[in-house]
Amino acid sequence: MICEPGTLAHPAKVAQGSGPELSNACSNVMVHESDTLACPAVVAQGSEPEMPPTAPRLLPTLDQLPYHVLYRLAECMSQPWLPARVDMLHLALAAPTLYEPCIAAAIRTGTGMNSPNYRLRLVYPDRVDLTEHEIGHLVSVTDVATDRLQYYLILPPRNHQGALLPWVQDKGRFGRIKPSRCSRKWSLLPVPLRQRLTFDMIGKNPSLALPPHCKYMYLYHAAPWRDPQFQFPKSLAMLHLRNTVPEGVDASQVLSTLPRHLMRLTLSYSKPDQFAMVVPQLLPHVPPTLTTMTVDGQKATREDMHWIAQLVGGMPNLTTFSISLLRCCEKFENVLAALPRTGLKKLSVYAFDSGFALGYETDSDIDDDDATTDHDVDASENGLGVGVEDEIGPAQHANGDASATAAPIFARRRSSARPTTLRYPTTVEFFELRLLSADMRRIGLVGRDFPTVTRELSIDVSDWGPNMIRTLPLASTLRRLKVHFSENANVDSIAAALLPRLPASLQRIDFCDSPLGSTAFVPALAQYLPPQLSDLLLANCGVSINDVVQLAGRWPPTLRRLDVSGRCLPRTNEVMSLLPTGLRELRV
Repeated sequence: MICEPGTLAHPAKVAQGSGPELSNACSNVMVHESDTLACPAVVAQGSEPEMPPTAPRLLPTLDQLPYHVLYRLAECMSQPWLPARVDMLHLALAAPTLYEPCIAAAIRTGTGMNSPNYRLRLVYPDRVDLTEHEIGHLVSVTDVATDRLQYYLILPPRNHQGALLPWVQDKGRFGRIKPSRCSRKWSLLPVPLRQRLTFDMIGKNPSLALPPHCKYMYLYHAAPWRDPQFQFPKSLAMLHLRNTVPEGVDASQVLSTLPRHLMRLTLSYSKPDQFAMVVPQLLPHVPPTLTTMTVDGQKATREDMHWIAQLVGGMPNLTTFSISLLRCCEKFENVLAALPRTGLKKLSVYAFDSGFALGYETDSDIDDDDATTDHDVDASENGLGVGVEDEIGPAQHANGDASATAAPIFARRRSSARPTTLRYPTTVEFFELRLLSADMRRIGLVGRDFPTVTRELSIDVSDWGPNMIRTLPLASTLRRLKVHFSENANVDSIAAALLPRLPASLQRIDFCDSPLGSTAFVPALAQYLPPQLSDLLLANCGVSINDVVQLAGRWPPTLRRLDVSGRCLPRTNEVMSLLPTGLRELRV
């Protein structure tokens, strides 16, 4: 195991954290009850003896928690590119017991900057030039004299006495500290290659030495396909490909070195037909152990969808699948149909066509309550896809109606029928969906063909009609529901079709960034709030004091987290008196 307790060397010395320093470092740390940091047995092992009933129970301070609990907390905070990662590094310097778990998590999750365009500025032997955005990253530095590559973890900058330095804003975008004040010894922590678990290969030089224990690798503009000596690390569990195989290059030898225990695969391409260039050579070498796949294609084509469907169809153990496109292109439904019908735990589909954002007709604009009738669902199941062109009708085309010609390209594309042989996953635990209603009807992802979501559902219903919302399956076991709609949506019809159907099992409801304030949505929500609700999130919804009055007295007794933040609700005593008691977190 890498980076076990006692194996990390401090940068010179660990700053001995004082009480106030530890308090300041911990002020930005927030632990949610839903995040499991340790099993009950671990908590019991590190707890104090039971106190008498009359004595107040003293909770341990953060630096008194067990190592593995601290490491899990640091791991949650140290994900790359998150502001909490910098807070975690400050936490590492606050007390000796916090140093090792925080630094170990930072090294294991760090994003390496191995691009030849990036150069850490080593000004003098004990001086370094740093900018604010570099903190927390793993960077590679080549010693010109020895031609030796050394990796460093960039810590919060400190001076030659080990004291933290404040940032000074310059003309650039990020804060900067003058090199004469920033100590290289105190601000850079050398990281041996063997301790790295993540590795980003960016650039056209694949000759960098790979970490022997690497678990996550990101290839971008790298070209290992022509190198017969290149081999993927045996420890590799997650691979992110963002580079294509050049035409005429045989990458089968390199791809054949993929470990048979690979668990996660991500493909990210921004140009047409790039998937079709990579997947055919990748397909024979993807191990059956793969459980997670992510597809990100901005301009994916019909040919790309064909090959992605072929790839997905060969993954019998797939439990998590995510696909993100700019638009729902042809053969997109084949990808969804290739997914396992059962056993899928997490499904994320994002293909929110820009046509809606540009003002093309919505589901409710076209035929209002007739948008998704039972007849439409049955027709879709029999392969008679219902598209925008069918809904507009031939009479409008004949008369040259402007509304009929507003989006002719999208209308022709969506009118194609879905083959009768396609079947989608029946149940998933988590489902995130951002898809135009016209595309959903075209591919038949409506009514009885919509997967039953057993735990968490996240959807955008901006252009959904009332009947499409009424046919949305809401399982009696659903725990979390996130619904978003835009300013163009019919808020009243959404409220009438959705809120009376909220399952009693819901513990978390999220309507953030949806314009529901001062509408009929709030009184209906107050009437149908689930009895076990613990989290209600209404941030940036335009919630006013009149809305809070509607909700007052209707709050579930189990409510512990409430977010009504935004610019419409004043922070007055009157408002506070209307809010529920017993909250553990309140945002106003």
